[in-house]
Amino acid sequence: MKIIIKSIGAALNALALVSQAQAGRKAYQIFCTPRQGKVKEKQNEFLKTASHWTDLTLNGEKIQCYEWQGKGEKVILAHGWESNSARWKNLILSLQKADFHIIAMDAPAHGNSGSSVFQAVKYATFMDCVVQHFQPKYFVGHSVGGYAGIYFLSHFKHPIEKAVIMGAPSDLNLILEKYSNMMGYSRRVHKGLLEHLRKEFGLSVDYFKAHDFAKKINIPSLVINDTDDFVCAFAEGEQIVANWKGATFLATEKLGHGYQSRKVYHAVRDFLVY
Repeated sequence: MKIIIKSIGAALNALALVSQAQAGRKAYQIFCTPRQGKVKEKQNEFLKTASHWTDLTLNGEKIQCYEWQGKGEKVILAHGWESNSARWKNLILSLQKADFHIIAMDAPAHGNSGSSVFQAVKYATFMDCVVQHFQPKYFVGHSVGGYAGIYFLSHFKHPIEKAVIMGAPSDLNLILEKYSNMMGYSRRVHKGLLEHLRKEFGLSVDYFKAHDFAKKINIPSLVINDTDDFVCAFAEGEQIVANWKGATFLATEKLGHGYQSRKVYHAVRDFLVY
């Protein structure tokens, strides 16, 4: 895999010498295309336990939602990069003990949802469609699902009263720097990537900072970050909390980026219940 990645990087570095714009566009396309995240057979076995599978549509693209009915308040779950709704199995089992009505959604280009590309802003528009349909009271997001959730909560009108954010990145600029370094892109390719993003959204990459979005959100939140998270730095969670009025910070250890532990499940459930 490393050889393939470096080969792609070398090819785009060569292309950037001829056309920085084309190299940037291709780098952006690769960045937005997940290689994994589709539902596997074992994961599908759990998803079949949902009481309802609901297909919503936004601009002709399918949004797959799974519903586990309960007598309590509705909570929506949004997974991260190259994942799908099955990743929530253990948390769902925990929330069911408190009789929550649970809705999990698959992100664009993930799980059983449509689209061939993934963007955090696009994910937020999918969230808006799901939230308007189900009218949940609570939101839980992991990784880029948490980042997109913060964008959604700060840019859309919604009924959400509490939010849980696990291992969410805070700064798109840092994400793109890590991506370029992993791919071995030259500075010309990286600059082309940033310029393509600016043209795509009409905004500089500096705009897309979750800790700035958090300043606009006025609901209580539980932000969870692990000291051993190799994807999202612990400091990014601290930065989000510092700018989110009403945020509570939970620090965990030795969980990595998965956040799969009873401590997390219980903390989420208790925060939503009380």
